[in-house]
Amino acid sequence: MTPTCRRFPGLVTLLLAVCVTTVVQAAPSVKRGVCAQQLSAEDFRALAPGVSWWYNWHFEPDAEAPDGGPEFVPMLWSDAAGLWTGLERSLERLPRPRAIMALNEPNFRPQANMTPEASAKAWKRAKEIADWCGVPLVGPHMAIGSSPQDSVRSRNPRTGKEETFTWMTPYVDAFLAALPAGSSPGRAASGPILAVHCYGNLGELKWAVGELAKRSGGPVWVTEFNQHASADEAAQVEYMKQAVEFLENSPDVAGYAWFMARIKGQPKYSLLADESGRLTRLGETYVNLPTGPSAGGSGPAR
Repeated sequence: MTPTCRRFPGLVTLLLAVCVTTVVQAAPSVKRGVCAQQLSAEDFRALAPGVSWWYNWHFEPDAEAPDGGPEFVPMLWSDAAGLWTGLERSLERLPRPRAIMALNEPNFRPQANMTPEASAKAWKRAKEIADWCGVPLVGPHMAIGSSPQDSVRSRNPRTGKEETFTWMTPYVDAFLAALPAGSSPGRAASGPILAVHCYGNLGELKWAVGELAKRSGGPVWVTEFNQHASADEAAQVEYMKQAVEFLENSPDVAGYAWFMARIKGQPKYSLLADESGRLTRLGETYVNLPTGPSAGGSGPAR
């Protein structure tokens, strides 16, 4: 079944409307998003001044943002049959999203757990759905690395040999090699829009973005990030300021999402306090950080 996406005015129209309105109100960054689950309307209102999109690793929202709130972006978590059906049905009912995400950490066995060739096959099918809807496909969403026991082991289509993919870069190279002719950089102008999850320091974040941008030939998304090893909330705030400045201003980044909106009892990572609708210090920082010169335009899409 091929979904028939409902067509709604795009983000360009929305931004133009904001520009011509007589009400002076800063628009949130079109790049800035958040990982979120089971938020209240008050939560969405608290995030809305600085966050333009959100996702929950699923093909449909588990909460409804008020009008003017962040926009939901659906995800195909893996290539499981039921997820394909769910994605296609949700695209028939929901407004057209700014993008469709696909494949959550396929190189990590506790997550989507897919070989590079399986990821390439699923990417091709998901790309057909995204093209039908007229929106970008973002993915796979890579874990930077994992222990050997948690890493996917399979045949590498580039070498023909069995390999344990403990780092994302060999996996991505193998994934690109397995794509159909005309789908990967060097053979067409519209290669995959890759994404990464990063929990290291600023240097690791910049490295990960650079490596994926080099391989894809265009901007990438950072769809989970924080500095897991931050000593405390104050240290996390400083990391966030530096990371967001880089992400907003880098032409290699088209979208990014903080992990996550709410983690109860964890102000070092959570944007929202335990009670509904109240931002933590970290959340206030994320919502109010400035946008970069590359953040304007038609939204986080290549």
